[in-house]
Amino acid sequence: MLVVSFVLLTLHLDPLFIANVVSGKEPEKIMIVKMHDTNLQIFSHPEKYFERVPVYLTQQISHRIQRCIRENITESRNILKCFSDQWKNGEVFYIRTPRKLRTLGVIDDYVPIQKINEKLKESDDEVGASQAREIYKVSGKKSIVGIIDTGVKWDSELLSFKMKDDISSIISDGEERNFSKAVIMWDQRNLRDPSVQFPKNGTYPSGFTYGFECREPARRSEILPGYNKCQSEDRVGHGTHIAGIVSMEAGEDIGISPDSILIVVPTNLYEDEVVDAVKYIFMEAERLKLPAVVNISLGGHFGPHDGTSLFEILLTQELGEGKIIVAAAGNEGREKIHIGGKFSGTLSSVVSIRNDCEIQFWFPPNSEAQIEVKFRGYSGKVSKGERKILFSGENNASLIDFTSSADVPLTYLLKYSLSDQKESAVFVSIGNVGQAQINITLPKENEFDAWVSSDPSDCFFTELGDLKPNFEKTIAIPATAKDIIAVGYYITEGENKGKISPNSSIGSDTLIKPNITAPGTRIFSICNSSDEYLCSGSGSSQATPHVSGAISLALERNHKLTPTDVIEALCKSAKKDEFTGQTPNKVWGCGKLRIPEFLSYIIPQSKAYSEYKIYYSTKSETKFNNTFSTLELKSDYPFRVLGPNLQNLGWIKNHKFYMKSIPEYIDIEFADGNLKRLNLVGEGIKIQDGLPRSCGCFATSKYDLFSLTYFFILLIISIYILRMRIKTQGK
Repeated sequence: MLVVSFVLLTLHLDPLFIANVVSGKEPEKIMIVKMHDTNLQIFSHPEKYFERVPVYLTQQISHRIQRCIRENITESRNILKCFSDQWKNGEVFYIRTPRKLRTLGVIDDYVPIQKINEKLKESDDEVGASQAREIYKVSGKKSIVGIIDTGVKWDSELLSFKMKDDISSIISDGEERNFSKAVIMWDQRNLRDPSVQFPKNGTYPSGFTYGFECREPARRSEILPGYNKCQSEDRVGHGTHIAGIVSMEAGEDIGISPDSILIVVPTNLYEDEVVDAVKYIFMEAERLKLPAVVNISLGGHFGPHDGTSLFEILLTQELGEGKIIVAAAGNEGREKIHIGGKFSGTLSSVVSIRNDCEIQFWFPPNSEAQIEVKFRGYSGKVSKGERKILFSGENNASLIDFTSSADVPLTYLLKYSLSDQKESAVFVSIGNVGQAQINITLPKENEFDAWVSSDPSDCFFTELGDLKPNFEKTIAIPATAKDIIAVGYYITEGENKGKISPNSSIGSDTLIKPNITAPGTRIFSICNSSDEYLCSGSGSSQATPHVSGAISLALERNHKLTPTDVIEALCKSAKKDEFTGQTPNKVWGCGKLRIPEFLSYIIPQSKAYSEYKIYYSTKSETKFNNTFSTLELKSDYPFRVLGPNLQNLGWIKNHKFYMKSIPEYIDIEFADGNLKRLNLVGEGIKIQDGLPRSCGCFATSKYDLFSLTYFFILLIISIYILRMRIKTQGK
């Protein structure tokens, strides 16, 4: 039953933000969350909608405000005066330090390509990728895979489309791979990383004021003019590895979705940047009129783990037809990051703190809970609505906050019944080391949960208290969101082949996550350092692009798939065996990914072709002591050239070929699947025999002036004759 809107518009301050301020650790950026008077449905909850849609602005906070907060930190009401009038009128209601997500996989081995042998085929055979592509004649074209990660080695030979013309063998010893499959990149990292320089003549993406774009980068840029180069690089290798699983070509071994358009966003891994990246990818997909699946092999544990965190709300708002997000379920299946249970009275937990530590506690409404923390000789106890600073100094601080500002769950935004609300408390320690004892008191029997939301190597629950670490409910955020597809991982080699990885995060009886599992141990893909080697990687990070690639193939069959459609098809088609047991369950979700069976549940849907103009020009150029005829093709929409005498499989808008002679015609395929034949001798473009005739007219060569003039003369004569007939009939 829905009740009257429960919207709190007082100003809420994130406890981590407060801890950073009082310790003198200046926040690099903050999220200022505002409210707009607009109704917007949550994708999977059409009956539950936003009274006001949250928006945010990322900016630095002034030294004056920080000083004011430090002076008034003990009185929450007084903090309001630290902000200008426009921040106090109810529009701004939450100030948050963006949390940094973690990559959920590791690169653990480097092996020369020649020594890989059958290794690459293991995960392909396991999920049936090659089999599915052959059966359903799909390769990922007509779809986009977005990758938000550490970057990509865009100029890798193993991540490039083929290009063959008469200059190929001269410039690179027969090298034919020239155009990066990372067709569009937005490098965000100069927002927080001063070592990432904004390139000369660089541009922001439309609608954003940081980072720089690279469009259609080509490996030929080092040798021939007219091709784009990108200054973005992947220093870590995680994003390159993920991109390779989706789209690499290493001999006969190829990625899950080799012909998809990759849009890559190198990021600093912070929440606000990831939200912007998702918006950007879907915005580009709309511009290209193509569906997109976004791969997020990243995660964290800041929020109630039920899909209602601010981060997940902002992502979920972007979902819809042809807009899918896939996220790594996490690698915390054995990490001591969660405690919880149902009890009454007082129970203790002991936390080991080795670096900065944040723990979030979540209680049911009106629990009357109390939290007491004893740390480094200090002690403090708080009830709902209270904040206690244990100690603070230069570069260190420790506090407990029970003002319901651990996050902004849907409690503040949606018409939910009271049973859906949660109360939150936070313990934060900055710059300290030691053990903290936390006593949790519940006067009446209630169930609660608590998560270490910082890096588990810096802070974790020990076995010393009454409350022992519980490995359930360790699915990472944002994979806990209902409509974001969560991917766990299993073992594909050795004596434990087929078993779930002990590190794969686990859901609960009330939150059946992950949705699906995929191979995630010793997966070989591209290295960021050299094309002579392949790197193996393990984790839910590596499992996730298997599923993203599969969804890309599905979107090629049906570009209107919704998250619900995809989740249902994944679940119905999942493989069950002696390891998965009865599914769905909190370890395996619905089971193991099988792409042929998954695609069998996707009903194909034809897509109306659009009309796009294309122009060509020819010239003569001398390169490397050879004279070539050049053919340059331009369009306002990505296309690739299929031959017959040359080949260019790059989805770009501007192609340039060096040839000994211009062919009579070339075949062109646009990114939406529309096939055309371009005659280069006087006739311009016409529909190829046997192909759909649904696309209408294309512009001819800009040099075919005679044909255009002749066409307009005929048009004028026809109009004149028609008018004369009408005039005659009127008489």
